[in-house]
Amino acid sequence: MKKLILNALVVMLFFPAMSQEQVHFNGAVTGIASDSCQAAFTYIPDSLNNPPYTYHFIDQSTGNIAAWYWNFGDGASSTLQSPSHSYAEPGIYNVCLNITGADSSCYDFTCKTIVIEGPTGCEAQFAYSPEPPGSPDSFRFVDLSTGNISSWSWSFGDGTASDEQNPLHVYPGPGIYSACLTITGNDCTDIFCQDIIISDTVYHQLYGQVFAGNFPLQAGTVMLFAANPNGGYTPFGEGWPIDSNGVYYFTLVPDGIYLIQAIPIDSGGYLPTYFGDVINWQGATEVVLGIPDNPYNINLVPAGLMTPGPGSLSGQINIAGLRSTLVDKINMLLMNDNGQAIGFSNVSSAGIFGFQSMDYGIYYLRAELSGVTCDNLKIEITVDKPHVDVILNFSGNSILGAGDMNPLKHVVSVYPNPVEDRLNISLNLPEPAKFIIEICTFTGQVACRAEETFNKGQNLLSVSLYDFPAGIYTLRIYSDHGINVMKKIIKAE
Repeated sequence: MKKLILNALVVMLFFPAMSQEQVHFNGAVTGIASDSCQAAFTYIPDSLNNPPYTYHFIDQSTGNIAAWYWNFGDGASSTLQSPSHSYAEPGIYNVCLNITGADSSCYDFTCKTIVIEGPTGCEAQFAYSPEPPGSPDSFRFVDLSTGNISSWSWSFGDGTASDEQNPLHVYPGPGIYSACLTITGNDCTDIFCQDIIISDTVYHQLYGQVFAGNFPLQAGTVMLFAANPNGGYTPFGEGWPIDSNGVYYFTLVPDGIYLIQAIPIDSGGYLPTYFGDVINWQGATEVVLGIPDNPYNINLVPAGLMTPGPGSLSGQINIAGLRSTLVDKINMLLMNDNGQAIGFSNVSSAGIFGFQSMDYGIYYLRAELSGVTCDNLKIEITVDKPHVDVILNFSGNSILGAGDMNPLKHVVSVYPNPVEDRLNISLNLPEPAKFIIEICTFTGQVACRAEETFNKGQNLLSVSLYDFPAGIYTLRIYSDHGINVMKKIIKAE
């Protein structure tokens, strides 16, 4: 027997639904063999309704790693960096990740235990929607339960009840009502409850399915952006994770105008796409709630062909003018010289993004965020300059290339580069200023951070990189007004 209240329902907006099986985290075991790398991972359950029970394992290890070995605890293994694995039956599984450095200088492992409980005989579940459409107090309750069910018992939370499978109910007035469905079948009884909010504002359920070509998208997130009265859009929550059938679902969405954006888990062939099947918010189809038209299905736009090569691009969005809760909602679109989108990169909460394995040539970069405009930024990858660093600034409702807005581009120098031991940072300042200086890995993880106040004139800061693994790093320098300088650093052997 179980009772699901509103708080639990809200949590479901952030994690895949767990209906017939529950996943438990019983702790982790970590072994460390070297300080130069550290094994870490997380995982996301995918199909939990029926066997096989599928999980996406995501590598979060740090260091200059060249090899990954996964043991899934059921006799299966993988050497992929971030594999997916399906378990045939419920049980207790000890999942371990072993990592090895590029030059065998480091080795580490970590393990986590997953407990998968088997399905129960039946599972109570229901949804509801206003009937007639837009009604503030009349709802059609739809049974979504599973199992061999013989009877349904509804309690609507206002003293009334029903034994119909899909009843229609009218509430007496504003308030919060706990509606519960009890199901009974062969040797099975289960109960499921939701809070129904009746207020002056009408709430809606919004749902749909996302397709990648002819098949449902297997993994990704759907974002909902609410139109503001004074212009622009605001994210409605943190998004809904797409299940293995490509289905997304939002509850308790108030009246208003919205944009819906589906974002695949990676850039493998498809691009973030708005409802209306376009990749830019200006061309998206607005959804007006209060005029229900579920389901809102989205067909992902396929990416153009990207020729692999030795080039790369890394970038940073200056978040001084952008609310930190918005920066990780940005997707960076990469286009070829004909303007066709060929890939995308998610932006981290620190404003970091990047592209690898780029062929020599001309590209264009654009930041995509609902309600925010951004010009295409021209990028050229050449033999002489195979790696490009990009700085973007947010100003008003626009994201622009830093260009000449960078006040320190002529007063900062870094040497030696490549560096073996100590990196020297020279700043020639027109006035005293406080800075935050960070050195980050190529994936955006902060490896070193310092806060310093420098005087007018010449200043010198020396940073030890002796213990850093060889590779490419990014130096970021923040002034009191945001990021001002970003440079690529090469750590030699």
